[in-house]
Amino acid sequence: MKKYNTILCILLFLLYCCSGAFCAADTTDTTDATTTATTTESETPEPYTKEEFPLWAHNARRTEIITFGSLPFVTLGTTIAYSMYRYIDHDFSSSYIPNPFAKTSDSANLSTSEQMGILAASGIICIGLGITDLIFTLSRQKKERLAALQKYHSDNVTIEPLDELYMPINQENEDKQPDFLYGDIKSALF
Repeated sequence: MKKYNTILCILLFLLYCCSGAFCAADTTDTTDATTTATTTESETPEPYTKEEFPLWAHNARRTEIITFGSLPFVTLGTTIAYSMYRYIDHDFSSSYIPNPFAKTSDSANLSTSEQMGILAASGIICIGLGITDLIFTLSRQKKERLAALQKYHSDNVTIEPLDELYMPINQENEDKQPDFLYGDIKSALF
């Protein structure tokens, strides 16, 4: 069995090293400067814009990043807290000294159920952190929208008569209806 694993590893290594031989060669003509400039511009991806994704997608992505990004740190903190609890619960016995960086679970003296409990507690705490950040983000966005709406509604609107600008001054055209009004509408200002 060991022989087959060695042969498989060598074959995978050779396949990885020779994978460039199976790629298509670049056949663009580099003599023309405009062709190469167009080729490099078309191959360069365009960065995302703010309007490309809806707001809920930004919020969901932020929640996902915070939830999974905090997992290693929360797991470390949960492991230290649980190890301290065990150390204190066993009357400060030297066999239960907290060691969150133990190389194996045997040297940390953690059973499988204890390890699963630590991971479950870490997961729940991380989900709580992500949801808490989502709530704060949504409330901040709501405040910003309400402030913008309040500013929009608080602007004073002044109505000035514009009859002198659009109506002709001479008397003979007074009875003629302006071109921009339809039907029996006498004025566009109410």
